Amino acid sequence: KGILQESFKGVFHNISSILDCVQCQQCKLHGKMAMLGYGAALKILFMKNEESYAQSLDRNEIVAFINTVAKFSESMKEVRDL
Repeated sequence: KGILQESFKGVFHNISSILDCVQCQQCKLHGKMAMLGYGAALKILFMKNEESYAQSLDRNEIVAFINTVAKFSESMKEVRDL
């Protein structure tokens, strides 16, 4: 589990570095928000059962996670409507 977490951290760091090169500020913001949401989802997934989500996630991670779930569910709705 630890190796997998470190691997994800490396991938997220690389993607974040790539997003820093994006010129469009709105695109950069949406990309970073999505990555923070995915990271929060993985953090929840890798959490031990006795840990509290509220104590482990900061405010920005919670907002990004909710945003990411909303976008993902909207995408699923759109695919279903196709």
